[in-house]
Amino acid sequence: MRTHKQGMISRRGFLRGAAAAGVAGAAGCIRRANGARRRPNLIVLMGDDCSARELGCYGHPEHQTPHLDALAADGVMFETCWCTPLCSPTRAEMMTGRYGFRTRWFHNNMKAPEPLSENNLVFSRMLKEAGYATGVSGKWQLFGMPPEYDFDEWFIWAYEDYLPEGVKHTGAYEHPGKPERYWHPCILRNGELVPTKPED
Repeated sequence: MRTHKQGMISRRGFLRGAAAAGVAGAAGCIRRANGARRRPNLIVLMGDDCSARELGCYGHPEHQTPHLDALAADGVMFETCWCTPLCSPTRAEMMTGRYGFRTRWFHNNMKAPEPLSENNLVFSRMLKEAGYATGVSGKWQLFGMPPEYDFDEWFIWAYEDYLPEGVKHTGAYEHPGKPERYWHPCILRNGELVPTKPED
């Protein structure tokens, strides 16, 4: 990965740096120009099934991605990072900074006896311990629910088995047992089903 104006650092270096920034922020060590203390905001974006080379900030000659390019120009970008070409193992790698042979998370059909957060240090817990408010939005697809990973707020697309007992999604389905995620989707906000409409 690279910082916009600095040299190369490793993925593990990035995770260490993120943890250090969180601790420094919690201690009030980051100052604004006027002397007031503030912590950096951290946003981690993961584009599902999207190669980095499709984005303008990674050099695509035609694709226009101005908002992502602006975030990249003022933030940190991965320059050398390999992940599994599957959803859940990639999420496991992002949450832990560890490859699948260490997390034992190799494919999307994992039915682990405990959440990934039980036997791995996850970055959301590091940030929470440093005093950050944490949130996750989008596709979850990890064993266990976001609160078990120390996310304060969560707004996720939900499989049927994510729904509270006795609650049924009345919207669209991709196929039996798998609620739709794009049209009339099944969405949970902090554990409660969010009503959606066909135009959502």
